[in-house]
Amino acid sequence: MAVTKKVSKPVAVAAAPVVEVAAPAVIAAAPAVEAATSPVEVVSEMMKPFAQMPEAFRANAEQGIEKARAQYAALKGNAEAFSEKLEESFTAAQSGARVFNGKVLDLFRAQVDAGFAHINALFQVASVSEAIKLQQDYAKAQTEALQAQSKDLADFAKQVGEQVVEPVKASIVMPFKAA
Repeated sequence: MAVTKKVSKPVAVAAAPVVEVAAPAVIAAAPAVEAATSPVEVVSEMMKPFAQMPEAFRANAEQGIEKARAQYAALKGNAEAFSEKLEESFTAAQSGARVFNGKVLDLFRAQVDAGFAHINALFQVASVSEAIKLQQDYAKAQTEALQAQSKDLADFAKQVGEQVVEPVKASIVMPFKAA
């Protein structure tokens, strides 16, 4: 069972009286600064307290600023040198990859040529025993060639890796040598 309440007349609410309060006078903590007409005047006005600093404190602050500038210049120089060394590294990697891929293609071409020469020799054999002997010699020669080629590629890859890493390694060690 729901309970409902009926309102017979609207109730009028009286508005609260508005009380005006006078704002308290503002106490000036600092002397009023006249309106400056240019940014130079504003800055010179802001710098007046610093002009009254003791000379030793000012000299220390100036030395600190000069040291910060020198450190920034050194950091910027090291970053630029590192960037150049990184470019050298990427260039070495790119040229090394190009030469490596060329070597792989040459080795692949040599393997394919040897395979065609072997097939041509197999078509010219007169007996099965001669074909088996030819096949054994071909397999042995190809295994030895593959081992030698793999060793050559590994040596070349190591050489390229050293060429890629050397510029970056030198640029990382360089800042620590100066310190």
